[in-house]
Amino acid sequence: MANATGAQAPARAQAAEQARGAALSVPPEELEQVYLALSSVALHQGAHARAEQWLQRIAPARHDAAVVLQQAKVLAAQGRPRQAVELVRALPRAGSLQRRRRLLALSELLGALHEPAQAYAVLRSGMGVWGHDPDYAYETAMAAQQAGRPAQMLAGLRRIVKQHPEYQPALNALGYSLADQGRDLDQARRLVEHALRLSPGNPFVLDSLGWVEFRSGHPARAQRLLEQAYAGREDPEIGAHLAEVLWRRGQRERATELLRGCWKAAPQDHGVLDAMHRLGLKF
Repeated sequence: MANATGAQAPARAQAAEQARGAALSVPPEELEQVYLALSSVALHQGAHARAEQWLQRIAPARHDAAVVLQQAKVLAAQGRPRQAVELVRALPRAGSLQRRRRLLALSELLGALHEPAQAYAVLRSGMGVWGHDPDYAYETAMAAQQAGRPAQMLAGLRRIVKQHPEYQPALNALGYSLADQGRDLDQARRLVEHALRLSPGNPFVLDSLGWVEFRSGHPARAQRLLEQAYAGREDPEIGAHLAEVLWRRGQRERATELLRGCWKAAPQDHGVLDAMHRLGLKF
C-alpha cells in the first residue's frame, strides 16, 4: 500500500520545485510553507546545507512543530541524531494540541532515524488521550506496521473502521493489508471499493484495489487498475506493484525497467525492496 497520508518524497520534490519558481508570488504569511517544502526537497537530494539554508529564511516566531521537525531531520542527516531528538523533545507541551503535535513529530523523527519500535511506543503513549481521533489512531496503526507488529496494526485499523466507518485512509489500509496477507479477500475488496467511493480516482486507493485483484488471481484486472494508479501518481510503491503484475503476465523486460526506475527514485522503500526480493532482482 502506497502511503497516501504523508506526501511521498518524489511528490514533495515535484511540488516544491514548482513552488521554487512561484515563491515570489506567494503572500509573505505563506512563504514559510514554501521554504519548508524546498528544504524537504534539498534534504531528499542530499543537499543538507541547502536544506538548512531554506529553513533559516523562516522567522523564529514562525517555528511551529513542522519547522522544528524539519530542522531535526536536517540534524539527523548531518549525523547528529541525539541533537535532533532533543530538539523535538523540547517542543512546547503546555496544551493538549501541543502535546499531540510533539508526539507525532517525535514519532516521525524516530521513524526517519530507523527506530520504528520507539516511534510506535511514542504514539501508543498518547492513545489514552487521542485514541478517539481517527488521524492519531491511524498514524499509530501505521507505526505498528513499521515496528513489525502486524496484529496490532490490523486491530487498530479495525477499531478505526468500526468507530469511523467513513474514514477513507483506514478503509484503504485495512483492505490492502488483508489482501497483502492473503486473508479475507472478499472483505478486502469491499473495504477498498468503499474507500474508492469516498475518494474517486485516488491513485493510492486504485493501487490497493489493483493489489486486491492481483492477490485474488486476476492479473489482467490488476494491471488495468495499477496502470491507472501509476498514471495518476508515479509513486515508487505503486510502480513496484505494477512491475510485479507485469512480471507475472510475462512482460519481464518492462517490469525490470520499471522496478529499476522505482528503486533509483526510492532505494530504501520497503515496497520496492520487497518486490525486488520476490522477483529475484538486484540493481
